[in-house]
Amino acid sequence: MRASTVLFLLLLLHAASAHYIFETLIFGEQTSTKAVRRPSDNGPVHNTSSPDIRCNVDLRAATETVTVDAGAKIGFKLDKDIYHQGPASMYLGRAPGTAAAWDGSGKSWFKIAQWGAAFRPKFQFIPLNKREFVTTIPKSVRSGEVGIVIPVGFLS
Repeated sequence: MRASTVLFLLLLLHAASAHYIFETLIFGEQTSTKAVRRPSDNGPVHNTSSPDIRCNVDLRAATETVTVDAGAKIGFKLDKDIYHQGPASMYLGRAPGTAAAWDGSGKSWFKIAQWGAAFRPKFQFIPLNKREFVTTIPKSVRSGEVGIVIPVGFLS
């Protein structure tokens, strides 16, 4: 199956949390910065009931659509290593029309990966000191336009 995808970034941050921008899309053996909706800055969204919580504020539109096969590698690279403790996860969402026009609203999101905590040799969240988050798109994902989101929650 093929998933024709405009990928965009949604950052879900706690109000006093981390400051990162997921700026590069990783798909298969390729990368793209043009297929990412990138916020103008890396400040957190303080009003969690605002639509800005989905994609942050002042987004630069994605200018590229990429095609990714189900079963292929997908992920993001950050602008710097994560330096706050906390989990991360990755979701896909079926766009109601074109992914390029979708604002990320609705209930079509489903989780495809998560990075939690390791307990040995000591307790530590797996995302700490990472710069890339990559997983595999499930082979059961049917063709169509989808978005990808990597919400992160960092503990202060």
